[in-house]
Amino acid sequence: GDQIKGYLKRTQDAGFRYQVDFKEEIVQQAYSDASFSPEGSESHGSFLISPEGSPIFWRAGRQSLVTLSTAESEMTEVIDALTAGESIAVIVQELYEVVIKVAYTDSQAAEAILTCDGGSWRTRHLRLRSSFARQSISRGDWLIQHVAGESMIAVLGTKALSAPRLEKLKILMSMGS
Repeated sequence: GDQIKGYLKRTQDAGFRYQVDFKEEIVQQAYSDASFSPEGSESHGSFLISPEGSPIFWRAGRQSLVTLSTAESEMTEVIDALTAGESIAVIVQELYEVVIKVAYTDSQAAEAILTCDGGSWRTRHLRLRSSFARQSISRGDWLIQHVAGESMIAVLGTKALSAPRLEKLKILMSMGS
């Protein structure tokens, strides 16, 4: 409790910086991360929707179903991020003519499930579960890109972080004094 009070006192002037230029197009980013729970309970997931680097919507909490692997928990969170991103994109499209939607994940396995055809019979249930996201990606509605774990800002909602890493991620998500 004392650590939390100290942190809040030190950061009382901090907040989000919104620096969006009004032009014809905008890039809307959806960052997602998950922390797999192999004990049989729900994994913990987090996503953040950020048009042009300005966070406007996020969620962190237990996933709605028990996943069987790290890849499945990461893929589930990407799907949740895309769904939330679609809701935000409808509003953003009222202001911008072109909205480029990009999903970021630090899981190469989840990215492969969402972008590749074929694969092992063991991942067929994941491919069926991911049909909405796969269709959005294959149509070009969403791009999906891998981001290194140290730059994944959605990790803020899934793991305890060291102070230096927390500060780096806060800068990446336009947070500060």
